[in-house]
Amino acid sequence: MARRILVPLDMGKNEVQNMRFHTLAGAPATPVEGQPYHNSTDHKTYVWNGSAWTDMTNQGSTYTGAQMVTEINASAGILEDNNLSAAVNDAITKKHAHANIAELNAIEQAFTTALKNKLDGIAANANNYTHPANHPPAIISQDATNRFVTDAEKTTWNAKASAADISAAIAALVDTSPAALDTLNELAAALGDDANFSTTMATALGLKAPLANPTFTGTVAGITKAMVGLGSVDNTADSAKPVSTAQQTALDLKANAANPAFTGTPTGLTKAHVGLGNVDNTSDATKQAAFLDALDNAHIVAGLGYTPPKKYAANVGDNSATSIVVTHNLNSTDVIVQLHTVASTYDVVECDIQITSVNTITLLFATAPTAAQYRVVVIG
Repeated sequence: MARRILVPLDMGKNEVQNMRFHTLAGAPATPVEGQPYHNSTDHKTYVWNGSAWTDMTNQGSTYTGAQMVTEINASAGILEDNNLSAAVNDAITKKHAHANIAELNAIEQAFTTALKNKLDGIAANANNYTHPANHPPAIISQDATNRFVTDAEKTTWNAKASAADISAAIAALVDTSPAALDTLNELAAALGDDANFSTTMATALGLKAPLANPTFTGTVAGITKAMVGLGSVDNTADSAKPVSTAQQTALDLKANAANPAFTGTPTGLTKAHVGLGNVDNTSDATKQAAFLDALDNAHIVAGLGYTPPKKYAANVGDNSATSIVVTHNLNSTDVIVQLHTVASTYDVVECDIQITSVNTITLLFATAPTAAQYRVVVIG
């Protein structure tokens, strides 16, 4: 029985020693291009070229002159053989399919006549030149004192304001302003020569509280307790405030929040209130038996510091995927992976295996396996 390899083997340019080709009495079925085999009947070695089996036995043999002529005649193109002279290759590239020279002569004659007719036509019309009536502006050179002006440029120039228009615009701007504010300098002086007058005013206003619902900061002066409705209240510390007899009696019946000392039998308290929510009310006599009952294999393993290996197994293959991700959830990259056929005799096969994470591996195949063809086992 042969070990099945499901992916190509990269030998890293190392030798494969003491091997032989697959030996059969006849050609194997459904070959792929490049597949070799040795025929035990005619004792020859063949390789499949994609359409037929090629005999490899005589590769590299010496050709006779007659054999070389036969190969050249059967060739569809140039023979790339460094042993052939350059003259032979040149002759092959220049070969024609014409049966006789008459065809070539006819082609040469036709070309010569056509060329002559063309030259005659050019000579007859060589001086037929007509000078154009108009010249485009592009052929006229411009300089600093001679330039073209477009209609759009003339329209723009004609639309410029005159000195009188500018004077009238300034008079309209000043209008009836008072003499003390009818120049930009006087307006600037009125604003305190502050280029950021708007920001300065906004900052000053931001420091003021609104009349409605003001919010003050710092220490507020000028406001009394009567203004806030507390005219009858004294500024007395809590420790100096009087306590009535009734209030004191009620306080004496309460326990302190810090280190309380209860009397009698307190009710309403549970073991959770005293931090013992997970403790059972079990006597010492029964605690040892309860401990032994709870001591299972997991506790023993944890105590010894040993974790037994876990296993994951699943069938893989779907008739299309050549890359299959297997999620084993063993939470480790230290895993051992084995692949075998699902059907008896459960042959172990080889494929490329990538440990992609602590919980997944990837199986890579040269050909997609059929549905559930293999079973993968992961131990870790």
